[in-house]
Amino acid sequence: MAGSLREEYAVEKQNLQKLLTGARMVEFCYGEIFSLFFEQGFCCERNQQYYNIRIPMALRIDAPCWFGKKEEWMAKAETFGNGGESADCLLACELARLRYQNLIDVEKVDFMEDHMEITFLEGNTLSIPYESESDCEWYLEEVGQKKESERMVISCSGRELFQNNIEKAGLGSFLQKYFV
Repeated sequence: MAGSLREEYAVEKQNLQKLLTGARMVEFCYGEIFSLFFEQGFCCERNQQYYNIRIPMALRIDAPCWFGKKEEWMAKAETFGNGGESADCLLACELARLRYQNLIDVEKVDFMEDHMEITFLEGNTLSIPYESESDCEWYLEEVGQKKESERMVISCSGRELFQNNIEKAGLGSFLQKYFV
């Protein structure tokens, strides 16, 4: 489907925004795809007690992404590094710069016509397209001790969003699973 993501994905978009907005990118790695590791804290109430919950997540990116304006990024990538991996090297350098300068907090997540934008501190915006040559452009998954089949996942594949282990009503019931 051409154009922006359909409105039917409003819940998935909202859940992704809730999970990433305010999260901190604690590390990243590259091995065929980029993996950005985040930690998000939530305060939850149960039986008139408040609990702080930390959810570790990984955003796996298998699509050509960029910081800033795409045209400027592509021009810079052509002169950076040596050969076909120059865009990946440039992305790794930019992510390392964010970590080094402690600009790792996610301020907001926006859904544009053809890509998602994750804005870190000081306006450093990472753009990830909805479509690429990959089967799955990106996915955000909970990481940790849970079985893979029990982990929260939100993914994008060919302009479609999917989520597993998050109730359609939102994150509230998902967070309650931490108390079971």
